[in-house]
Amino acid sequence: MNTKRLTFVLASTSIFARTGLNLSLQKASFQPMPAVAQTASCDTRIRDNEGIFNRRVGSSTGITLRSDRSLSAKTNQSLAYNRTYDFDAWAYGESVPDLWDPTKQKLDAIWLRHKDTKLWVPSAYMVGYPPSNPPLQPNCNNNSQPSLFPNPTGSNPLRGFRHPMNGIGKYSAAHAAPQQYADDLGINIGTDVFAMRSGKVVAVKQDVPDLRLNQPGGESNQFNVNYILIEHDTDVKHQSGKSYRSFYLHLQQNSVRVKVGERVTVGQLIAKSGHNGWSDGPHLHVDVSYSTGSGVFQRQTVPYVWDKPFDYNK
Repeated sequence: MNTKRLTFVLASTSIFARTGLNLSLQKASFQPMPAVAQTASCDTRIRDNEGIFNRRVGSSTGITLRSDRSLSAKTNQSLAYNRTYDFDAWAYGESVPDLWDPTKQKLDAIWLRHKDTKLWVPSAYMVGYPPSNPPLQPNCNNNSQPSLFPNPTGSNPLRGFRHPMNGIGKYSAAHAAPQQYADDLGINIGTDVFAMRSGKVVAVKQDVPDLRLNQPGGESNQFNVNYILIEHDTDVKHQSGKSYRSFYLHLQQNSVRVKVGERVTVGQLIAKSGHNGWSDGPHLHVDVSYSTGSGVFQRQTVPYVWDKPFDYNK
C-alpha cells in the first residue's frame, strides 16, 4: 500500500546520460540537456468515479495549479501549504519525485484534479493518495506493452520499451554496424537510469572509475566500462534463435542497484549514468540486441522504439 510520511522533506531528482559500444565501439561528444516531462501516456483516463476527497498540501512553498498533468503547465493559481482542499478526480501524468522519499528515487505519476478550478496538482506534493490507493505508476507493462517478435526491421521495429531516462538527455544515434540501432543520451554524471523493459539481469559491471568531466576516454578503454545487460521475454526470440537483451553502458562507478539473476520491472531504477569506457563526455548508451558470441559485447543490435512521446529514436 502507498504511504506518505507527515514529515515534509523536499525531494528533487535529475536524470541524464549515454554513449556507444560493442565489439567495436564508437564515441561521441555530448552536452547535458534540460529535463523533458515523462508522461504516463499508456493510461490517460480520468478517474472521476471515486467521489469528492480532500487532501492536504505537503509542499512547504505551496503548489502551483497546472492546466494539464505536467509540471510545465503552470497557471497563476496556487494552493497554500498545509491547507486541505477538495478534489473530484485523479489521473496519471508526468512522473514527479515524491517529497517524502529521502533517496529521491520514488516517482509518483498520480495527479489530482482540484474540485473548484478543474486544474491539476501532482500527488507527489500532497499528503495522501486517491481513495482507491492506486499504484504510483500505471500498469503499462501488463496492459499495453507490445509483444516482441522474431524479425524487426527499420520500418517495423520492436516496441514496448520505456525511455531509460524519463525523456531527458541529448540524443545521438551515429553508430556503425553491428551497433547501427544503438542510442546515446548525453547527460550529467549521476542521473537515474531506468529499465526499458521487464526482464532478468544477466550481466553487471560497476567497478570502473569514472573519468574526469573533461577527460575523454579513448578507444583503448572501450571494454573498460560499467554496464548492465537485461534479457527479455525468453519465450519470444529473434529469428536467429537468441533472446533479446537491452544493454546500458557507461554507468557511474558503484551505482548499480540490481544483481545478476534478479528480475526487474519496466521503469525500475537500475543505476546512475556515468563517464567511463570509450567516451568523450558523460552519457548513457543503450541498445536492444541479440548475442552473436560468448562475450558480453558480442551482439547485433536490432531496431526498436521507445514508448510515446519519446519515440524519436526510430
